[in-house]
Amino acid sequence: MNDQGAQKWSEPQAASQRGAVNAWFKNEAMHFESISHFPGSPPKWQIVISRFVFHQESTKKWFFLMTEAGAKQMHMLGLERTPNLAAAP
Repeated sequence: MNDQGAQKWSEPQAASQRGAVNAWFKNEAMHFESISHFPGSPPKWQIVISRFVFHQESTKKWFFLMTEAGAKQMHMLGLERTPNLAAAP
């Protein structure tokens, strides 16, 4: 995604992390770890992506916070290195 796309589909805090995330994804094998739902409206999800390490628990993770703005649209609210514990698995 280019800079214009990141600005369109992300909150400023999330868009500002784009460079760090892209560099990390470029140099690492990724593993989808989990998705959690936040109760309430609008719907929100926390998606956890970790570095793939064969037969080991990875400590390097990104936590994506997403919301649904429409049937065909997801919007990134935040991007962190630590989990938001309010999410329900």
